[in-house]
Amino acid sequence: MGVSKVQSYYRWSAVCDESRTYGVDLNEIPRRIVGDDEVAVNKIVNGDFETGNFSGWTVVSDSGYPVISLNIDGREAYLSDGGGNLAAYTTSIAQTVDVSATNPETLSMNYRIQAGTMNSDWMNVTIEGTEIVRWVTGTMGNQTFTYDLSDYAGETVEIKIGVNVGYEPGTIYYNHFFVDNISVQLDI
Repeated sequence: MGVSKVQSYYRWSAVCDESRTYGVDLNEIPRRIVGDDEVAVNKIVNGDFETGNFSGWTVVSDSGYPVISLNIDGREAYLSDGGGNLAAYTTSIAQTVDVSATNPETLSMNYRIQAGTMNSDWMNVTIEGTEIVRWVTGTMGNQTFTYDLSDYAGETVEIKIGVNVGYEPGTIYYNHFFVDNISVQLDI
């Protein structure tokens, strides 16, 4: 399967700081023409967080997280401080994407968990509200997660990455959850 040409299209969304919902205003997203089909190179907007903010993402949080942090390769989304703010909370980031009806696509992301001692904390990925994977604090180090989106071919789906952090007074456990390089791409 060869790439015959490259085109671009523009995605528009609004910015609304009060609800912690961020959008992209006319971001150019490169597209490839493969055979007779036009498909996105990466349908996730700002999946590497190099903008330094959550442009393109819907953020839901009842804490001061998520934030953008620096890592050795640039920026990443830091989803929780592991209860260091002395309260239990949940946080999520989400985007809606159109999954190709004719070409197989894969969700891919890098994640890192710096685990403390609290094993009730977790990070998960859901598609349209259905959990496809959950990591608890015992899963450590830099990892890559991929998921075949064939079951969602032709659908518009919400992909959400969320964390749940507990808190026990007098306990220091500091579980930290990070994600980076999130993409939905054509399998070629």
